[in-house]
Amino acid sequence: MPEKASKWLDKVLDRLGPALLVMHPVRTTLGLVFGVIFQGVGLVVWPVQLKALKLWHYLAAGVGLTYAPIWISFLTKRSTGLPEGLEAVLNKIKEMEVPEKEKEAMRLALIQRVVNEINVDPSNVYYELIKKAKS
Repeated sequence: MPEKASKWLDKVLDRLGPALLVMHPVRTTLGLVFGVIFQGVGLVVWPVQLKALKLWHYLAAGVGLTYAPIWISFLTKRSTGLPEGLEAVLNKIKEMEVPEKEKEAMRLALIQRVVNEINVDPSNVYYELIKKAKS
């Protein structure tokens, strides 16, 4: 792989990896397991041309397979890109037959609840800010 492409891939994986593990850790882990299984099956069954593929190709295919339902949902519905459960609750609120002010109050209460559940370790945030300031 050319060095420029390799650096680009490293940069993408540095950003994408943690995001996938934080948002959907079980789905990502299952995708990696599928990738390893695909590689094992590929080495035994598939033609010689496919045996030249590296492990990361299989891992990417496995993760892509496990994230396919999210992509299909995103492409076929008017999705907000929010986690599935949160989006479902927002859609239920939207469909309710109550005055708009009550819907708005419900949405604000939901947002407040989600925000209150977010835990941020101030020491890590502070460390990241210092690290960015030094670079």
